[in-house]
Amino acid sequence: MRVSIPEQPFGSRPNADESIPVHDPGEPRGEMPVSPETAAEPEPVQTQVVVRRSPRYNHFMILGAIVGALVALILTFAFPANPTYDRGQVFGYLLLVGVAIGVGLGALVALILDRIVGRKGTSVIADWVETTPGDETGTRKDGDA
Repeated sequence: MRVSIPEQPFGSRPNADESIPVHDPGEPRGEMPVSPETAAEPEPVQTQVVVRRSPRYNHFMILGAIVGALVALILTFAFPANPTYDRGQVFGYLLLVGVAIGVGLGALVALILDRIVGRKGTSVIADWVETTPGDETGTRKDGDA
């Protein structure tokens, strides 16, 4: 597979012989030469880091929305029917307000819990391995592996 690339200014057309090879995912790749620098495993550097727990805000916000919807449902049927508005309209309005308030309260609870739990942090030693972008091992940042 070959792809043509423009050589000069915008709008100019490339010649047919000005093309570069591009790897096709269906074709097998050739072997990359391995040099001594790339063959050696990088040395891990141990650093001390502080790990702290944190609540997941989206879970608290979703829970708040569900509680707000349930409160809207309960309030819709807790009072007698209004002759001006049917129950569907009342439920829709209460659902809109209840979900918005529930999401806000859920986020507030998560924020308060984050401040309380976030004060306590555990100090651990982590291995830090720097690699090049072509390396298959990736960057290891945890102390377990």
